[in-house]
Amino acid sequence: SLPHRDPPTLTVAALNLKTVVNHRANVNEIASASVVYAKNVKCDQPTPNWNSLDHLRHFSVVRRLDGVSFPPGWDAAVAKENATHPVAKRTGSVVLSSQSSERGLLSFLLAKLQQLDADVLVGHNIAGFDLDVLLHRLQANKVPHWSRVGRLKRTR
Repeated sequence: SLPHRDPPTLTVAALNLKTVVNHRANVNEIASASVVYAKNVKCDQPTPNWNSLDHLRHFSVVRRLDGVSFPPGWDAAVAKENATHPVAKRTGSVVLSSQSSERGLLSFLLAKLQQLDADVLVGHNIAGFDLDVLLHRLQANKVPHWSRVGRLKRTR
């Protein structure tokens, strides 16, 4: 008989997109994205202390809207957040990123999702809205490597 082996732990990521309507093109554009994630999640039993800074991590990315500038002091506030946030200080990671375009936002998000390599991607109405908008905006902005959202390597 084979010895009992525990199932592997998972990395679970929750994706939240905020969109704005481009009335000229009549499409939803992504204005910001946030991801909260937990590594080493047990799928067969409760994960102890899951709701702590030691276990949960997050990052957010926002973009400048067309024709609108960021408020005065925005870049300094972003730099301060990344320098003083407890998780950012401990891990050297970026918790808040500011991008000048939707394409920049999407490229940053894809790079972080690939680095995270989540086993499970969850979100409120993710299958009904967010994932569809994300994939359409990746295509509209001609962002390469759209397959980083998942695990399949696709080029078309």
